[in-house]
This record gives sequence, C-alpha cells and structure tokens, in this order.
Amino acid sequence: MYNLHLSSVIELLGLKKTIIHYVKIDAQGSDLDVFKSLGKYARNVLFVQVESVVSRNQNIRLYERQSLFEEERPVFERAGFQLFHVQEYSRDASPEADVVYVNQRLFRDLLGEISRSCARTQSLRPRNLRFANSCDYQ
Repeated sequence: MYNLHLSSVIELLGLKKTIIHYVKIDAQGSDLDVFKSLGKYARNVLFVQVESVVSRNQNIRLYERQSLFEEERPVFERAGFQLFHVQEYSRDASPEADVVYVNQRLFRDLLGEISRSCARTQSLRPRNLRFANSCDYQ
C-alpha cells in the first residue's frame, strides 16, 4: 500500500500558501496520524474534523491502535488548535464522535481582517440602511 502525506498533497497541488478552510479526516482509527502528516501546513488549516473515540472506558476502541479523544486533544492543542465542537453519535451504540478543532491563530487573524474590512465599508454606507453580511456576525 502506498501512503501519501497530506503535506505532500498540499505541495503537489501548489497550496503551500493557501488557507485551507476545512479538513475532514476519517481514516479508520488513524485520524491522528493523518493530521500529523499535515506537518508545517497544519498552520494553514482553519478547521479540522476527526472521528474520535470518546469512550468512558479506556479499553473500548473501534480499531486496533486507535487513539482516544483524551489522547488526541493535547496533540491538537500543541499544534495551535482549540476544541470547537463535539458531536457524539450515541453513548450506548458507539463510542464515536465527530470532533472539530479550530486553528486559534488563523481564526483570530481572519476575524481581524473581517473587522478591518467592515470598519472601512461601514463608513461608506448610509446610516439608515441595514445590510446582512459578515459584519453583522461579529
């Protein structure tokens, strides 16, 4: 079997300096390894979604050598990501959950750009008109 790191895919596609908005990883228990394969390009990813085991029992894993949520979270945090959302499927039927992390630095930078853009455009608008745009959701 041939393995290709996500960092190699990014380089092959010419996305080295591109913000990647969302990466969803579902690699049958190897999600953390796939995330790590982003390498230095993890800093260019805004959101990462992984399928994780959120079992209350450390012995329950769906795949051999699969990491648990409690083991994965510190790895994401060291990479600059913060827990954003956990969607558990079912505590009884399956210990799985979709877990979404957000890149804190990139998120802050993008919010700053939106705020600066809104400040520039707000001064050009008539005061009595209301526009629904990203400026309304700060």
